[in-house]
Amino acid sequence: MTRITFLALFFFVSTLSHAQHYNGYLNVKDFGALGDSATLNTTALQSAIDSAAAQGGGTVTVPPGVYLSGTIFLKDNTTLDVQSGAKILGSPNIEDYAVMTWGHNKDRQPRHLIVGKDALNIAIIGGGTIDGNGPAFWEDFDPAEDPQWKMAKPLKISPMVEIQDCQDVRIKDVLLLTGGGWTLHLYDSDRIQVQGVKSSTICLHRTETALTSPAATM
Repeated sequence: MTRITFLALFFFVSTLSHAQHYNGYLNVKDFGALGDSATLNTTALQSAIDSAAAQGGGTVTVPPGVYLSGTIFLKDNTTLDVQSGAKILGSPNIEDYAVMTWGHNKDRQPRHLIVGKDALNIAIIGGGTIDGNGPAFWEDFDPAEDPQWKMAKPLKISPMVEIQDCQDVRIKDVLLLTGGGWTLHLYDSDRIQVQGVKSSTICLHRTETALTSPAATM
């Protein structure tokens, strides 16, 4: 009986200690993420986001490094802080991406790198880069013959960042690089703020866009 009581008390103290140490910030490296550009970090990144959401919300920090990943999903009251010098790099393997079921066409395809769906109070910030690994999804081309024209493969990551049916969305100070098609798609969502975002799409032809909207509502 004494041993059972001791174990129960130990479990309670350990749980309380963990809760007391949570300050609203989680580092993806604490969940096993490696910024070595080779390790697939989908599970580690998603686990950090899920953990923050389970504790009522918080900021998931991606420190400097290159983090290879498939699809990750933003959850209620979570902020993805991709710090300066950090890059979330889309996997070149199409099988590493979740297949969504909403309506699609040639440009809006069912695979994305970052998804926000039916989420409240989400953000992507930090000064880092989200790179859809466009070259992995381009058809072969001869830069000497057609230096400005790159055609995407039939299956690609597009849009790279898909935000649908969300409320209170903030995207700030990140660089978005194509995954072979659209970079950012904001759809049927309310109260969206986009500030200091640069987007570069190098497919069919090169386009670069700087987006700033202090209080854009969609």
